[in-house]
Amino acid sequence: MVPRPKVDSDPVATATMERIRRSMNERPQRNGLQWGAVVVALFIGYLGANLAGTKSPVATVEQAVARATPTSDEPRVLRALPVEVAAPRPVGGHFPVVMPDGRYINSIVRAAVRYLGSLPKDGNQIGDARYVAADSHWYIWTTPLSGGLPRWIDP
Repeated sequence: MVPRPKVDSDPVATATMERIRRSMNERPQRNGLQWGAVVVALFIGYLGANLAGTKSPVATVEQAVARATPTSDEPRVLRALPVEVAAPRPVGGHFPVVMPDGRYINSIVRAAVRYLGSLPKDGNQIGDARYVAADSHWYIWTTPLSGGLPRWIDP
């Protein structure tokens, strides 16, 4: 829009625009917290409250061992943690697996582990299967259909 000289402009429109401009300039500045900062603070508090209550399986085992260790003269029953985890299939056996993306993979049973975090990150071959006793699932070492590096996938 091309600015007009004040002589050519409508006096009523000019007065209206000056009132609007004056009211915009006279508006008080907002001080204090903005709504975005309040929402972020609430979200961080929510995450902190929920993550503080979660326990990892490793910490649970360490706590169980600490509780099982006698600290006084009272006799306590010590429960032995399972040393070895057995897979439901024989090690070295083959079995077919249907992956979530529809592929069929002939997998080979390698071993069983206690927890998902105990699965090895290296030294695996495509098609290796390991049984995780904590959640009673098989995990297959394979490349996702979308590509990328091989990883453990729960079929």
